[in-house]
Amino acid sequence: MKKSLTLLLILMLFVMANLAEATSLSKIQSAFNNKELDYETTLVYKYYALFDRSKLPEKYNDKNDLAICGTPLIDEIFQNWEKLSSQTKEILKDTKARPYCTYTYTSPKGYFNIHYNTSGEHAADVDFVHLMAAVFDTIWEFEVDTMGYYRPPPDGSAGGNDNYDIYLQDIFNPPDSYTLGYCAAEYYSDYYPWVSATSYVVMDNDYAGLSNPMDHPYSTGSHEFHHAIQCSYDYQEGTWYKEFSSEWISDVFCKPRDIPFDYGHVDNFFEEPWDQMNQGDTGETLVYGKCVWNFYLHQSTGDADIVRKIWDECRYENATDAFIMVLENDYHTTLGDEFMGFTVWNYMTGTRANESHPHYEDGSIMTAMVRQATYDTYPVISVSPETSVKPEILGSNYLQFNPNEATGNLRLYFYGYDNTTWGLSLVLNQSNQCTSESKFVGDTRKTYFDVPNFEDYSAVILIPAVIQPNGISPCKYRYSAFTSLPLDFTGYGITNAKGNKVAPNEPVNMTIKLANLLQDFTIPAVNAILHSDDPTISITDSIISIGNIGMLGTYEDTTDYFTWSVDDDISRNLEFDIICSDSSGFSVTYEIYIPLIVN
Repeated sequence: MKKSLTLLLILMLFVMANLAEATSLSKIQSAFNNKELDYETTLVYKYYALFDRSKLPEKYNDKNDLAICGTPLIDEIFQNWEKLSSQTKEILKDTKARPYCTYTYTSPKGYFNIHYNTSGEHAADVDFVHLMAAVFDTIWEFEVDTMGYYRPPPDGSAGGNDNYDIYLQDIFNPPDSYTLGYCAAEYYSDYYPWVSATSYVVMDNDYAGLSNPMDHPYSTGSHEFHHAIQCSYDYQEGTWYKEFSSEWISDVFCKPRDIPFDYGHVDNFFEEPWDQMNQGDTGETLVYGKCVWNFYLHQSTGDADIVRKIWDECRYENATDAFIMVLENDYHTTLGDEFMGFTVWNYMTGTRANESHPHYEDGSIMTAMVRQATYDTYPVISVSPETSVKPEILGSNYLQFNPNEATGNLRLYFYGYDNTTWGLSLVLNQSNQCTSESKFVGDTRKTYFDVPNFEDYSAVILIPAVIQPNGISPCKYRYSAFTSLPLDFTGYGITNAKGNKVAPNEPVNMTIKLANLLQDFTIPAVNAILHSDDPTISITDSIISIGNIGMLGTYEDTTDYFTWSVDDDISRNLEFDIICSDSSGFSVTYEIYIPLIVN
C-alpha cells in the first residue's frame, strides 16, 4: 500500500556552461531578500523561471540563462505546500502529476519503461527512444551492479509495472524552459527498512538546440538516475549533497566514454570560495560547483566507494554527519584535515595543476582559484576581509602575498574571532611549482606561519578555512604580514649626559622605547642588541633583555640600558644599529643617528 508523499523532490539538471553572473532564480531571490516580493510570489516566479518563461516578468527573466536548478525550489514548494494559498497551489499543481504519454518501450535489459509520444509538442523520434533505453540500461548496470548502490524501490503498477519509469517530454525549449531532466520522488516505500521512496525521471525528448545532444542521455541520464538511487537511501536528504553526488557520478560514468564534464559551475564556485559548502538555496547555482568536494574525496583517497559509504550513513544521519563518520571510521582522518586539503586542491588548478603537488585529475582545465586579496608591499597590519567575502561555515579565503622587493623572512599572523574552529593552509608557489602545509589554529584562535627566504617564491598563499560543520556565518578574522619583527622604534634616551654633550671615554647609558604593532599577539622574549661599525665607539653593555611586549603594548624602562663611550673628541652624528628579536629569532633592525658633542 502506498501513501502520497507530502514532499515531492524534483531534481533538476542543468547545462554547465557560461552562466551569467545573475541568473533568473538569483534575481528573484534577491528581490525577495530585499522585500520587493512576498514569499508566495517568489515561489511562483521561480516556478515560471523553470517551466514557463512567458509568464515571468521581464525584469527577472535573464535570457542568458543556460542552466536552471529546480531542486531547492521544488523542495521548498512541497515542504510548504500546506501553508500556500489555494491560488498558488493551482499554479503549482502540475508538479505533482506524472506526464501523460501514449507509448511505452521496455529497455533491452528490462530495467526501464521509456514513455513517449510520437506527435504533438512532446513527440520523440523512435530511434532516440531506443538510444535512451539502451543508455539507461548501461547506467543501471554501472551505478547499481558495478558501483554497488541500492536500486530504486519498485513502484508497483505505476507506469504499467515495476520497471523504472522514464518519461520523455519537451522540457528543454529555450526561451520558454531550460530544464534538461528531473527526478520526482512520489510515494513512501517499505521496500527498504528506512526512509525511502519510489520515483520517476523525466528527460527531454530530443535535446535539440544543444551542442552534442546525444551526450545528454549519458550525462543527464546518469545524473538523474542517481537522484532516483538517492531516494533509496533518504529521499529527504539535503539537496546540496544530492547534487554533489549526481554531478560526481555523472563525471565518473561519462569520462571513460569521452564525454567531458563541463566545469562552468565549478569555475563560479572558485570565484566565491567563502560560500558555505554544506548548503544550497533556490537562488544559487554554486551548489553544483561545490560538487568538487566529492571529486576531492574520491581522488584524494583513491576510492570511488567513499561516496557510496556516505550514502549508506545518510540512511540514518544527515549528509554532513555522514561524511564526518565515514572519514573518521573508514579513512582515519577528520573533516578538518580533509577540508584543509580540499582548499589546497582548489588552488592547484589551471597552470598550477602539475606534478609538483597532488591535484584534481582535470585540474588543468579548471579556472584558477580567485584570490580575495593580493599584497606586494609590507607590512600589512591587522586587516579584516570585507563582510561580503568573509568565509561562512566550511568556507575559505585565499590571500596572496608577493615578495616584490622583499627579502628574508615573511611572517603571516592570523587571529580568528567568535570561537570559530579555523584551519590554515600555506601554499608556497615557486613559478607554479607548489608545496603546502596545513595546521589547526587551536583554542587560542591565533597562530602564525614563517616563510624563510620569501624572495625565492613567486607568491605565498594563506588559506583561512572554517572547518566546523555548523555555526553562525560569516566568520570573522584578522591577519597581518611582516617581513620583520612587528615592533616600532619610538625613541631613545641618554640618561647620564648633559644634554647632548659627553666627554671622551665617558660611559653613556642609553634607553630605548618600543611599541608592539599587533593588536592580537604578544611578542615574546624580546631582546635588543646594540651594534656599531664605528671603530671609535666602544660598547660595554650591548644587550637589553626586554621580555614580553603585550598586544599593542609599549616598552620603556629607564633602569635597563645600553652602555657605550666615544674614544675621540670629534663631535658628529653617531650611527648605531639596534637589533630586536623575539624568542624564535624573528628580528628587525633599526638604524639610529645620535648627534653628540664630544668635549
